[in-house]
Amino acid sequence: MGLHLDRPLLDYFWNNVWVTGSGVLSERYLRWTAEVMGIDRILYSTDYPYIDTTGGRAQAFLEQAALSDEEKTAIGSRSWELLTRHLAPPEIAERPS
Repeated sequence: MGLHLDRPLLDYFWNNVWVTGSGVLSERYLRWTAEVMGIDRILYSTDYPYIDTTGGRAQAFLEQAALSDEEKTAIGSRSWELLTRHLAPPEIAERPS
């Protein structure tokens, strides 16, 4: 009588949920989010104008975070590129990740 899913519910979650820091510049929350969601599911954001990130505070936070350069790149741009690959022209969308 219940709903039939083609895949386990968790598969839908991992394929459809992405998170942003929304300007919350907290090392603790960043570490927790990376642990729970994985670096490749975190998108860089500032939530302007609701969170004050003047003077490059959000950029400085990411640059100074206790992450590898690869992890910072993932948050800063690669996660967005993976998420929006379906919007890219074919010559970009078909490149391997």
